[in-house]
Amino acid sequence: MKPIQKKSITAIVSIKGGLGNQMSQYAFGVLLRDLYRFSVYYDLSFFKGPFPNHVTPRSYELGEFPLLDIRTYNRRFYKSQKRLKRLARQLSGIDTFRTFEERIPFYPQKALESVKHATYFDGYWQSYAYIRPILDTLRKDFALPGETYSEGYLTLLKKIKRTDTPVSVHVRRGDYISNEAASQIHVVCSVDYYKRCIAALREYRPNARFFVFSDDISWAKENLNAEDTEFVDSTVNHFEDFELMRNCKHSILANSSFSYWAALLKENHGKDLVYAPNRWLHKQARHEKMHPNYWKFV
Repeated sequence: MKPIQKKSITAIVSIKGGLGNQMSQYAFGVLLRDLYRFSVYYDLSFFKGPFPNHVTPRSYELGEFPLLDIRTYNRRFYKSQKRLKRLARQLSGIDTFRTFEERIPFYPQKALESVKHATYFDGYWQSYAYIRPILDTLRKDFALPGETYSEGYLTLLKKIKRTDTPVSVHVRRGDYISNEAASQIHVVCSVDYYKRCIAALREYRPNARFFVFSDDISWAKENLNAEDTEFVDSTVNHFEDFELMRNCKHSILANSSFSYWAALLKENHGKDLVYAPNRWLHKQARHEKMHPNYWKFV
């Protein structure tokens, strides 16, 4: 994507879903700001609920990253037809919006270049084409302050850094299993998938040690236990899980934006081995623009 020089246009980007989705939506706003010269705001009203049956209730989590530039604007405010709110919008210079919805998951939309009016962007924006031009900026933005780390995290980090070939393995089950509506949308990665990825990676890195992260660590221990495997227990919070995964040299992903981002933000990005599931959604195949071209799909 080439930089687009245009006068400042207001964009509101909807933030919704879990941490990985929130990171994708924030990153899309950075793309609009830095490449397309939009004046970017974020709508956080999703987190006030109510949540539909197929949506897992979530909390806003981007506030844990202190370097993020988050300016908020409430969708309900700009859609209100009450006289005083309409007047307030006019005075702010942000009166009416058009809505730009993501049409196909994982697929970059060229229509961005034709946006000429204040626009509300509603989607997940999980294409690598959106991320690649701003990856260096995002690597700095998505950093946690060092003083927040627990002793458990620091112990595991030292162990990972002392390991010659650490590999993160992310097992996502949680709401993919417990929420019937969500399970109709998301594929659950099988034991066979993980075993094939581990075997394939061992061929390239025979001395690999696997660090397993999961929201269902009992299932992981029962199905993926091996001599060269270590399981990260639930005493470490998921922000710290994310940082530990990011510090492993290589990755085996779940069909989850959480491990997707941990792989993208590695310092050795492009020199690492990354294995990912070939299908992420039941009704939507992954798109080739979703990921870096060196990733391997199983």
